[in-house]
Amino acid sequence: MPQTPTLPEIRRARLDQAAAYGLALGAAAICLAFRLLLDHQFHDDFVFLLFVPALLASAAVGGLGPTLAAGALSILFSAWVIGFQAVDDPETIVRIAVFMALTVAIGLIGSRLLHSNRAIRQFVADAQAREAHLQSILDTVPDAMIVIDERGAIQS
Repeated sequence: MPQTPTLPEIRRARLDQAAAYGLALGAAAICLAFRLLLDHQFHDDFVFLLFVPALLASAAVGGLGPTLAAGALSILFSAWVIGFQAVDDPETIVRIAVFMALTVAIGLIGSRLLHSNRAIRQFVADAQAREAHLQSILDTVPDAMIVIDERGAIQS
């Protein structure tokens, strides 16, 4: 049966979520700065590709929501770099669509990994609690113990 989260746990979750969105903004800004720093090295063909690290970082820390935020910022920053008038170009529209699909896929995978990580941590915590309980029982029993089942048959 799931436990109701305590107020400190709720606050911690909100802080973690805010940090994940902050990371999404910061990672997209860093990718933009990298793109602008090496402006003479890159063509506009790679403008979306350079924002993939922002998507990956956001997905790893926050899941789908922050990844979508990083993706939206990345598209906005990319449009600013290549010029907003270039967004009308069919080739650019296809690149944006592919980048959006990649954003959603990375976000969903990140969400699934975060969910699995939480489940594994909960499983380990439960196993440690059971082990500690069993150890406390074993520490208080006499040197010899017989374990029987419900019919009275000796199990060990």
